[in-house]
Amino acid sequence: MADTASAILAHVPAAAGTDLVIFDADPIEFPTKENVEVSRVPIVAWRIFEDGSSVPIMAGIFALEFSSMAKYLGAPDGRIYDMRAEIWHADIDAAKANFLAGEQVIWRARHGQSPEGRA
Repeated sequence: MADTASAILAHVPAAAGTDLVIFDADPIEFPTKENVEVSRVPIVAWRIFEDGSSVPIMAGIFALEFSSMAKYLGAPDGRIYDMRAEIWHADIDAAKANFLAGEQVIWRARHGQSPEGRA
């Protein structure tokens, strides 16, 4: 995420088919493949800052909202980029599986279980 002290250098149109991929799991229930929701929001442009950082510009989503979302980017070729881990996933299913595994570890930790699911 860009440092807000850095001045905006440019706005660059995004490639067609580039989108923000949002995964959401209900924190009350144990996360499963069936209860992870997936949403996609088209990225219309990139805001480029003088320090070389950039943030996506999406219709209807403000920067503060973006900062609290799972940060995955969908590329036009179908690959998904995990901005937190800085890795590419082959497709939406692989990215969802990675997100799900992380959410399950978090859920188990919050509910006093080992990462393998044992109490």
